[in-house]
Amino acid sequence: MVYLVLLHLALSLYYVTTLGETSSNLGFGLILSDQVLEKQIKQIFDDESLLEELFPMLQRSCVKSALQIFLPQCLLEGIETVTDSIKMETAVRLSLCQFEASGLAQIPEECSHTESTEDMMACMLELETSNKWWTTYNGYYQNLPMMCITHGSMFQREQIIKTFMNITKFVNQLNENWGTVFKTNMDEVDKIISYNLNNLTVKFNHTLNQVDNFNASMNFILQKMQTSLLKNKDEVQLYISRKDEEIKKSVMILQKFINQLKNDVVDENFLLDLENRRRGELSLWNEMETALQAERDFRLKEQENINIYLDNLKTSIINLNDNMESLNQFQIKNLENHVRTELANIMA
Repeated sequence: MVYLVLLHLALSLYYVTTLGETSSNLGFGLILSDQVLEKQIKQIFDDESLLEELFPMLQRSCVKSALQIFLPQCLLEGIETVTDSIKMETAVRLSLCQFEASGLAQIPEECSHTESTEDMMACMLELETSNKWWTTYNGYYQNLPMMCITHGSMFQREQIIKTFMNITKFVNQLNENWGTVFKTNMDEVDKIISYNLNNLTVKFNHTLNQVDNFNASMNFILQKMQTSLLKNKDEVQLYISRKDEEIKKSVMILQKFINQLKNDVVDENFLLDLENRRRGELSLWNEMETALQAERDFRLKEQENINIYLDNLKTSIINLNDNMESLNQFQIKNLENHVRTELANIMA
C-alpha cells in the first residue's frame, strides 16, 4: 500500500498549498478515511490539470510533445533504430518549439500544418530557404542522439509515474470489485446462518416438546401409582378396622359370660356343676385364647406384610423418581449435544 500513502501525501500537500492550510492540517490530510481517499483518487484521475499540478513532470510542453515519438523508441530500442523520417519530424517540431519560445514572429507558412509526414517534409524544405531556420533545424537534428541521453531520465520518471497511476487505478477498481463480492458473500452467509438457526430453533422446540410430553406421561404414571397406593392403604385400614370390631365383640361376649359365671357361683350347690362348667369353659377359653392368639398373629403378619408392601412401594416410587430424573438429564444432555453439533455445523 506504499503507492496509496504516497498519493495520500501528495493529496495532503496539494490541499495545504492550494487552500493555504497550516502545517497542523497536514496531519488531518494524512488520516483521511479510505472512502474519502478513494473519492479523491478518482477526482485526480479525471482531472488532468490536477495531475499535472501534483506531478509537474507530467505537464505537457512543446518539447515533450515533439519528443513523444522519438524518445521512447530511442531509449527502448536504441538511436540506430530510429528512422530518418522520425528524426526529421522530431527536428522540425523542436525547431518550431524554439521559434515559439524565442517569440519569433515570422514562421514558414508551410509549418502551420504538421499533421502528416508530407506536411513535415514541406515544412523542412521551407526551413532550407533561411539560414537562421536551417541552422536551428540542423542543430536539433545533429543533437538528437545527445537529447536521447539527456532527456532519458525525464522519460523514465514519467513512465514510473504513469505506471504508478495505472497500478493505483487497478487497485482502486479491485477494491471496488472486492467490496461488491464481499457484500454479496456476506449476504449469502447471513442467509445460510439465518436458515440454519431457524432449523435449529425448530428442532430445539420439537425436542423440548418431546421432553415436556415425556415428563407429563411420567407424572401421570406416578400420580396413578400414588392413587393406587392410597386406595390399597384404605382397603387395608378398613380390613383392620373390621377385625378390631370383631375382637371387641368377642371380648364383650366373654365379659358377659364372666359376669354370668359370677352370679352362678353364689349358689353352693352349683359349685360342682360350676367346676365342671369351669373346666368346660376353661377349655373353651383356651380355645378362644388360641383363636385370639391366632387372630393376633394373623393381624401382626398382615401388618408386617402391609409394612413390607408399603416399603417396597416407597422404594419403587423413589427408584421411579430417580429413573425419571436420570431420564430427564439424559434427554437434556442429548439435547445439548444436538445443539452443539448443529452450532458446530453452522460455524463450519
